[in-house]
Amino acid sequence: MGDRDAPLVNWRFDQDKTRKALCHMLVVDEFPFKLVEHPGFRHFLYVACPMFAIPSRRTITKDIFNVYVSETARLKSFIKEHTQRVCITTDTWTSIQRVNYMCLTAHFIDDDWNLHKRIVNFCPIIEHKSKEIGKGVEKCLLDWGIDRVFSITVDNASSNDGAIAYLKKKFDNWGQNILGGRYVHMRCMAHIVNLVVQDGLKGKDEHEAISRIRGAIKYIQNSPARWNSTYLILETAISLKRAFDAYEDVDLAYKNDLLRQPFHDGIPTDYDWERAKVLVTFLRHFYNLTLRISGALYVTSNLVFREICEVELLLRHWLSSSDVELNEMARKMKEKYDKYWGSIERINMILYYAVILDPRHKLEFLEFTFDKLYGGTEKCDVMKEQVRDGLHELFNDYKLRYDHTLQGTPGSPGSSFSRVSSSSSSSVGTSIQFLDHEATRTFTIEQEFSICTKQVEKGDHVKSKLEKYLSEDAEMHSDNLTY
Repeated sequence: MGDRDAPLVNWRFDQDKTRKALCHMLVVDEFPFKLVEHPGFRHFLYVACPMFAIPSRRTITKDIFNVYVSETARLKSFIKEHTQRVCITTDTWTSIQRVNYMCLTAHFIDDDWNLHKRIVNFCPIIEHKSKEIGKGVEKCLLDWGIDRVFSITVDNASSNDGAIAYLKKKFDNWGQNILGGRYVHMRCMAHIVNLVVQDGLKGKDEHEAISRIRGAIKYIQNSPARWNSTYLILETAISLKRAFDAYEDVDLAYKNDLLRQPFHDGIPTDYDWERAKVLVTFLRHFYNLTLRISGALYVTSNLVFREICEVELLLRHWLSSSDVELNEMARKMKEKYDKYWGSIERINMILYYAVILDPRHKLEFLEFTFDKLYGGTEKCDVMKEQVRDGLHELFNDYKLRYDHTLQGTPGSPGSSFSRVSSSSSSSVGTSIQFLDHEATRTFTIEQEFSICTKQVEKGDHVKSKLEKYLSEDAEMHSDNLTY
């Protein structure tokens, strides 16, 4: 029986609608196409809907391909009509069959200020070389009719540098580069964090402790070995330490087998468990950071520089620790950190602009962080001016491009900067409170900014909507896309 309050309507069986619903189920629930030929499934449909002519696997494959074609056309039309700029992320990898693949994802905001994420290509490529990657991205963009690309986020492989250089030239030819493609190349923060953390885990004691605990877990159940998986393994294992101790008494082969393993030195010692506790608190920040910046349902561009600052301040704090091993981990991580983020001019300035265009932060917060991290240097003062000048330059570029066609349109890039990117998940900073001994930062940089900053009365002599925005007081919003 259905809902008693639902109105009674005449129902008529529709073969086409039912086949489309079947296609939808197979795609959404990721069922294999051969499900339509399973005896149990066919019997169920025969009982539930005897009028439905169940298609064969070959037929349902054609149906799903037709759905793909129609949805692709619909998305192409939507992107063309409702999108000003598209940000691209790309990733490449090699399968166990030695086939090279590339995945291309488009991120954009529509006319109603809704954030979208769509995978627009997943295809094999000949090899992981600059030209092949660049040509693959170019072909995909042409197929989709996407020519207004704002940025491309890639990992730090050297081949990606060449691919971005190739694409910048193509974008220039298309006449759609913003400021000559100055901000197109965006380095993936999650990938850099991974490199930083991996260097921190290369210490001898840390490696041995992790190895023995992982060996004990593998004896019972196989586990992966990525650093974020290492964090989850250690966090769970610590809570089950007493169970591991008891298991040694139950399974007599447990200790002997681990001693015979070539890469393990027996069962975890008490010292290993103590180091594991330190590592868990050490890794927790980076694990949570990766989750925050990897979100797909909210804007993350305004979070990246704040997270970079938190990592910098955390590493500085650990470098001052009297814990020799913690200090050594921080030193290795700082070396890797400095390679990518150690200099203020190495960071893509779009990340600075994203902070300014967050109405909770604006220019004051950015200048506060500059002073906090790089204060007292001539470079810091020069960079402040470059950021301010660069933001006005970007604003004027957009104004020249769109003001003549979108004059007066609410929320258009050329007419107003009041609609900005932000994250509903970032309204409260994540405080760094790890080890109880010497490695605790009580306040986030946002909290320090709130404590130290006093509202300054601003003048009314603004010259543009950008300057008007910058002169207004910061405002708190849970979702700044609706600001």
